[in-house]
Amino acid sequence: MSALTAIDGGYKELPHNIEAEQSVLGALLANNDCGLRVAEILEAGDFFEPAHQFVYRAASRFVLEGRLANAVTLAQFFIAERTLTEVGGAQYLGRLIGAAVSIRNVEHYARIVRDLSRRRAIIEACETALSEASTPDPERDAESVVDDLEGRLAELRGGTVRTPGMRSIATALLPVIEALGGGNKALAIPTGLGRLDELIGGWKRSKFVVLGGRPSMGKSALALELALRAAEKGHGAGYVSLEMPDEELSARALCGLAYSRQQPIHYFRVEQDRLRPEERERLRQAAEPLKTLPLYIDDAGSSTLAQIRSRARRLAAHFAEQGRRLELLIVDHLTLIKDSGRWRENKVAAVSEVSAGLKELAKELDCCVLAPTQLNRAVEARDNKRPTLADLRETGAIEQDADLVMFVYREAYYHQRKKPSDGYGEAHRAARERWRAEHDGIAHDMEVIVAKQRGGPTGSVTLWTDIGCNVIRDDAPTFRETLQDDSEGIIL
Repeated sequence: MSALTAIDGGYKELPHNIEAEQSVLGALLANNDCGLRVAEILEAGDFFEPAHQFVYRAASRFVLEGRLANAVTLAQFFIAERTLTEVGGAQYLGRLIGAAVSIRNVEHYARIVRDLSRRRAIIEACETALSEASTPDPERDAESVVDDLEGRLAELRGGTVRTPGMRSIATALLPVIEALGGGNKALAIPTGLGRLDELIGGWKRSKFVVLGGRPSMGKSALALELALRAAEKGHGAGYVSLEMPDEELSARALCGLAYSRQQPIHYFRVEQDRLRPEERERLRQAAEPLKTLPLYIDDAGSSTLAQIRSRARRLAAHFAEQGRRLELLIVDHLTLIKDSGRWRENKVAAVSEVSAGLKELAKELDCCVLAPTQLNRAVEARDNKRPTLADLRETGAIEQDADLVMFVYREAYYHQRKKPSDGYGEAHRAARERWRAEHDGIAHDMEVIVAKQRGGPTGSVTLWTDIGCNVIRDDAPTFRETLQDDSEGIIL
């Protein structure tokens, strides 16, 4: 970026403070403990003067490796690297120490340097958007320009901007080492379903998860259950519903929380307002814990990827203001996301663009993005209707982009079609009894098939579900549990 920027028809120097930069570097060279104090505030790219970037980068490396960083050792390092002239020579390194501030004040000066760096980044982002908006590109519409600008500004607002390029393995290892120490630094959050956790290890940051299934398999039911379980554990969650309004999702959630196997409340009865007084009371009780959950629903309907990204950024910023993180974002579902318009005649390319965009969003927000998606109709033509990776619709890009691909399958849905017709005689009665016995054995089974898991095993787990009440669990409710439900109204 140029040191000058065009403002009000003229040119103005970008904001910076060389004296503050010298004070920070001098303090670091005079007392290496300062490096630990400013490491969480500054990166090399925050310095305006290129020579200062060289010095800070080298000094930070020395401190991280436990070596002494001062004017003499750095001069020797730059001589070996043939870059001494680029940092102003050995004499300049010595002058930096003369500009040092006390260790008590170094963080104050570091924040000045950081603030000015962010101001320059704001100017750069706006200048880029101005240039792109002024010279229309047929490959990029105005919404894309707004999306890029908003994304950059959202990063600056959250303080998450990193200098582009490679990071040392030592830096990348920090969150892993923190996770090994326990506490709240885990690399993954539990799904809330023990059997599924055993297979996939929970939701991992920056991962893109696809949940596929044919209609009526329970994709949305499972996605909502997973969002609720994450929020119940205090993890920030968002649910972007492109298919159902938030009232319908809320009704499903209430029915699940107020579930009693003896007296289930199906969500279609809630929607149709066909409830008994005692059922209304159970639902009112179930609503109380929902009010405090860190779960937000966006039911704006048909949306482009840019619009979803924009709203997700705002949600992440909202959680950050509350001292939380957005850890699970569900976009239901993938094939309903409107493409940018570039691929009107190419559905494969359009779906590929959306899939790649969701993967990028997971990395940008450093959260798990889970997208239910429809499978193609070829499943219905097979005798074995368990889905495979080949059943993902439109393109192989979804399989390629996803870090984890899961499928939802309920045998009971297809078995219902085999129900014998009514008839008289012993043969008809025996056929109906056989069918009923078979159906009772699978009626509540929901199989979750892990068809792809980058760095992990594949396999499947069978969960218990009452799909009409949006209830999904590891195992069927026990008699004691349902008695508790009838008396208290809520299953926790």
